[in-house]
Amino acid sequence: FAPVNSAFAALPPAQLQALLATGNRAILRDLLQAHVIPGSFTAAQLRDGQTITTAEGSTLTIRVTNGAVSVNGRTVRTADVRASNGVVHLIDGVITEGLDITQRAIITPDLSTLVSALTAGGLTAATSAAGPITVFAPVNSAFAALPQDQITRLLAPENRALLTKVLTYH
Repeated sequence: FAPVNSAFAALPPAQLQALLATGNRAILRDLLQAHVIPGSFTAAQLRDGQTITTAEGSTLTIRVTNGAVSVNGRTVRTADVRASNGVVHLIDGVITEGLDITQRAIITPDLSTLVSALTAGGLTAATSAAGPITVFAPVNSAFAALPQDQITRLLAPENRALLTKVLTYH
């Protein structure tokens, strides 16, 4: 399920830049693999309500309404483009549901301070773990509203336990 150019262009520009950043190649790989289904499925073989596991390991839900096919709410614009090794369906949106909380935070520029704090607190594995979990994610301006000495103290290696405690409140 290949997003068309306008699907990528519809992403917030800063998010697209973050996805394409060299340091985020693993996230981009996971995102792209969440669009790939092992096997070859034509539009006629897809069924309403069908769930399919992606190459990345997440699940996609197919909907067929009046002959129109969609995958996780993204409409198939052009179906059954044949390739030597399978079939391509062009879709009107980027499927991001396969990203975990850590990955989503990394590609969301307004959460860069949270990502730094999660890394300093050793919590990226917890926010990447299988869920479900809910995180109330403080944006950069929320961290900026704290006095600088508090941020410095929280991020100091010797205060990791305190930082972890503060972050797990969220």
